[in-house]
Amino acid sequence: GSKGDLAMVAGADTLLDKFAGGALRVTLDIDTQPFEGGDELEGLRPSSLGGGDYLLRSFNGTPTAHQLWLCDVTLFVFGNLPPRIYVRMVPGTMRPNPAGEP
Repeated sequence: GSKGDLAMVAGADTLLDKFAGGALRVTLDIDTQPFEGGDELEGLRPSSLGGGDYLLRSFNGTPTAHQLWLCDVTLFVFGNLPPRIYVRMVPGTMRPNPAGEP
């Protein structure tokens, strides 16, 4: 496929910003099975754009209602659109952004 097929928009970018907390780079663990420290993305529905709509109800134990769309790369990673995806930042992987670059 094309590079455009790998687009992550409609909330996924802001979710990554939330995990990065202003850092330039962060690494995430993701799985379809719950794990310690993982926040749950609840699958809401398949999207007419491909991929699926998800909802993050809490972030690091704090209630939130972050809705996002995950593109068809989700199908490539998991082989389907899982009803739930668990995600957390891998400790020690945050790379600071001293220059304040976007």
